Amino acid sequence: MADFSGEITADAYIPTSAYSAGRDGHFVQYIVVHHEAAIGLDGAAITAMWDRMQAQSAHYSVDGAGTITQHVLESNTAWACGRWTANCESISIEHANNSSSPWTVSEATLESGAHLVAALLIKYGLGYPRWGGNVRPHKQIVATACPGELAGSQNTHYMERVCYWYEVMTGKRSTSEIGWHTDGKGSWWYQTGESSSEYAVGWYRVGMKWYYFNEKGWMLTGWVHTDDGHGSDKLWWYFNDDGSLFSDDWLEYNGNWYLLASDGHMATGWVEDKDRDKWYYLDETGRMITGWLKLDNDWFYLRSDGSRVEDCLYEVGADNICAFDKKGKLLTGDITVTTNDDGYIAGIKA
Repeated sequence: MADFSGEITADAYIPTSAYSAGRDGHFVQYIVVHHEAAIGLDGAAITAMWDRMQAQSAHYSVDGAGTITQHVLESNTAWACGRWTANCESISIEHANNSSSPWTVSEATLESGAHLVAALLIKYGLGYPRWGGNVRPHKQIVATACPGELAGSQNTHYMERVCYWYEVMTGKRSTSEIGWHTDGKGSWWYQTGESSSEYAVGWYRVGMKWYYFNEKGWMLTGWVHTDDGHGSDKLWWYFNDDGSLFSDDWLEYNGNWYLLASDGHMATGWVEDKDRDKWYYLDETGRMITGWLKLDNDWFYLRSDGSRVEDCLYEVGADNICAFDKKGKLLTGDITVTTNDDGYIAGIKA
């Protein structure tokens, strides 16, 4: 009987010659789930097939009765994923099917496979089970139907059993709780239902704050290029270290200043800061411009704080007095300056 305590011991060891020694400098980062796309193959039969074909293999297989066979040592690279790097940084498990299309697996196969996945996650310190993260379907790596219904109608049940065994073996609390969860390595996801397979993807509001999660459910921080969730063109957004959306304020980033609008998107072009009653110009990358700026055939001057000089005479450099109209355009030629009764400039025009 398979032993999952300490070093994992399968029910049987039937090695195949279809593998590569070592891991080419890589280390195990995730588990890849496969199905055999064949009915009833046991460990000996699948080894014979791999030895004959010399084209594919897996570290483990689980037959219809739930018997686990090891075929490739975990320190070596199985030929399972169709991508060399993925082969080198994963452990692959083949699951025997109990029917043809839609390629389901038996309860015994599912249970043993889930137990093995949990044990491997613990052994390699990969964190709490996450489908699409540390547990991946073969189809996530290359275009294939594999692993059949383990990525379809049986996926929720499969991952529930993986999570169950992970919790039993580690003593860690269940993630049946809706809310925030971490993998223990600094990455976070937000569970939206009672199953760990239900999690936020894309834009999601928690309380009064907005967050953004990638397609695998991981919370993103820093700059993110995506739409507004309602079909807009892609825009740039910035998320704080805690994942919350930064909005309606100036952001200093890598020595440059950016303005994030009230909805959080990065502004570009001319923008008015109504609180300061000043205009600023942000280039196509969102960076606030200072100094001289030419747009079309007009020149503007932005102070060191980025604010636009307008409707005044302004010294730019030593003894270089320039005139700017109400929209900040540099005036040339003959200039008319009007003053009020107090002697202050009331208007400038060419």
